[in-house]
Amino acid sequence: MSNSDSKLSKGIDLEKIINDHAFAILLAFCGIVYFLLIFRSVGFYPHIMADEYVHSLYSRLLSVEKSPVPAYLFMQIYSATSSCGDGFLSCVRVVNALVFVSAAVPIFFIAKRYISQPLSLFVAIISILSPINSYATYFMPESLYYLVFWLFVWIFLFLERNSTFFAWGIAGGVYGCLALIKPHALFFAPALIMYICTIYLWNRSEMSFGSLARSLLIFFGVAFIVKLGLGFAIAGKSGVTLFGPMYGSMADAATSRSDKYGRIISLAFSNLPGHLMAMAYLFAVPLLGLVAFIFQRSLRDNRPQLAKLSVFALLLLLNMLAVVTLFTASVAGTQIYETPYRLHLRYYNYIFPFFYLSAAIMLGMNISAVWLRVLALIFLALCTFAIFEEFKPYTLMLADAPELRALANNSQVLFFVGLISIIAICIAFVRMEVAAKCYLFLLVPLMVVLSANFIIDEQRGRLKADAYDATGMMVHRLISNDESSRVLVIGPEPASLYRILFHIDRVGSDMLVVPNGKSIDLNELRGQWDWLVLTGKYSLQGISQRQISSDGFDILKLKSGGVLDFKKNSWPGLISYSSGLSVAEPWGRWSDGRQVTFQFTDVLPEKFEVSLLAHPFQVNVGKTILVSAGGQTKEIVFNSTADQYVSLTFENVARGHDIVFDLPYVASPTELGIGRDDRELGLAFIKMSIIPK
Repeated sequence: MSNSDSKLSKGIDLEKIINDHAFAILLAFCGIVYFLLIFRSVGFYPHIMADEYVHSLYSRLLSVEKSPVPAYLFMQIYSATSSCGDGFLSCVRVVNALVFVSAAVPIFFIAKRYISQPLSLFVAIISILSPINSYATYFMPESLYYLVFWLFVWIFLFLERNSTFFAWGIAGGVYGCLALIKPHALFFAPALIMYICTIYLWNRSEMSFGSLARSLLIFFGVAFIVKLGLGFAIAGKSGVTLFGPMYGSMADAATSRSDKYGRIISLAFSNLPGHLMAMAYLFAVPLLGLVAFIFQRSLRDNRPQLAKLSVFALLLLLNMLAVVTLFTASVAGTQIYETPYRLHLRYYNYIFPFFYLSAAIMLGMNISAVWLRVLALIFLALCTFAIFEEFKPYTLMLADAPELRALANNSQVLFFVGLISIIAICIAFVRMEVAAKCYLFLLVPLMVVLSANFIIDEQRGRLKADAYDATGMMVHRLISNDESSRVLVIGPEPASLYRILFHIDRVGSDMLVVPNGKSIDLNELRGQWDWLVLTGKYSLQGISQRQISSDGFDILKLKSGGVLDFKKNSWPGLISYSSGLSVAEPWGRWSDGRQVTFQFTDVLPEKFEVSLLAHPFQVNVGKTILVSAGGQTKEIVFNSTADQYVSLTFENVARGHDIVFDLPYVASPTELGIGRDDRELGLAFIKMSIIPK
């Protein structure tokens, strides 16, 4: 070989290049994935309406302390997206994509402890290319949770028996923050306790129960101080909670009667096989590796850190399988889509990078335990059953199980991927290392590509607004200049109603689930609500002022008369014209002239009450003020300059739009020598309500 050929062969030493520049390459890939996620999320409408609506509402519109979900740290951080105005969802997706791809950094450094840099790079990149990245498009805490979870694992796996109290405290603090992003972090506390005990029990000759107790106390003590203390700092007294109102009430409901325990356990065992099939279909080979790292003595003794990693990963998996199946059983039947056959993989799919790491570790291991073939046989049976039954009767939703939903959507894809998984399991009977190669370099990339293609198609299908999106956006525009408008959305399907509420994006909004064909009495809703949105077919009783159609749905402006808050500059949709009023002030408005006129957009009710909160300027104390409406004139008298409520009832015989106040006297503070205000004041208006009778 010539010198030039020799130099050329050395010049393309790919492994050396990767080893020398691994972190830079990782950051470059993170940047590429970041822009891919941003590009994929551009322009499409929201998906997971109940959860996205709740997190949007309490992050941006309502006080965090009122949130039923104690994701206080997430909500505090994402409240900044309010500065994006109506484009808040795009801002959320940009932030989500950034924090999600950042999780590759701790995953890379964790992997480096066990495998080479090139393999660590592969595991980290696969972890952010996997279907879990679909969560980056939702207004939900999953992306931030993914990052902070892997930061926590990075710190936690470094802990040893001889670690300082400071190190245990740091790990506990990060865990406390994780629980403030999603309270679900508290659900795997049993796994953490068992893992910490494992660290101390690893070498029993050096076991110290005192040190174990101190480590547990410091870790969980700091975790709860951070969880409750930071929760209090963000949400006040409401933040001093473990699970919050929603999850707390779920727990109370599930445990309120002892006769429910048997039912919950029975339903949990109905749900568990679905998760076991999912794990066998997706992760059979790496799970075999994790078990081998613990129970094959030669591996455990030579690489104890690897065995501890495996213990931690399996404890997390088993812990969360128990939690998820019991949770699914406890909420089964509470809503239409809550059944015992719903697979909530999203409550633990953040741990899936452990399995990619396990497969990578297996590449350099001599795994020869005969007893593993029994476990492989079980996985083979579960995987085969899942393929032929197509995971029936289990429900696979994109939000719950993106890894499976993308594959199970097409029977041929499900069979093809499952066949490769079966082949990998069969190879494991003979050569574990070859099975790991088949899994890591064939099956995993195939699943990533097929899933990404499905998720793109699924999410891009939301590029066009449906009837619910269009209606919600129309109502948002109708009430955009009236912050006090109260909107009630009525329909038969809860998820779709949440979509409308998400687009309305207003605090004074709510929903009511009513089956089609029912009768709705508008008179019962009048006074409580200003607008109704009807997405079903109903028999209406009562009168509305205005009716607008949007994609087959009805938007009704209720004939409530309305409320005039005089601190505001205008009252769109209620008052079309007014005269005789001065500028708005922090308390209300003065009249400026002898006559004040309010012309309402719609005809005043046939019979109504005017409820006025006001006080007179001193020249009108004890004087008669005339109020005219609908062809009638009434009198009011204020006996002092203090704020007073007065009420007048009118019959709108003339079918008029106007209410007119005629003031007997007006004067300026300048005239009276009590100020330099030249306005001709007569009556101070604070609030006026028009109440139909």
